[in-house]
Amino acid sequence: PIDVRRWPVSGGELSFAVRWHGERAALLWENTGSPVDLTCRSLDPAWKSSQAKGEALLSAVLLRPS
Repeated sequence: PIDVRRWPVSGGELSFAVRWHGERAALLWENTGSPVDLTCRSLDPAWKSSQAKGEALLSAVLLRPS
């Protein structure tokens, strides 16, 4: 899991957390700064939100063989 609290951003702070549910990541966030488009390209290239606060269950991650 990843948990970032009160990361300084333009005009405020961004907090977010990533928790795993099998092959899918759940993303929780809260932005008190200026409105921005949030993305999570490494885990779900199609996901985007401009909401100040929310949670989302991202697409399943396809692991590439090493």
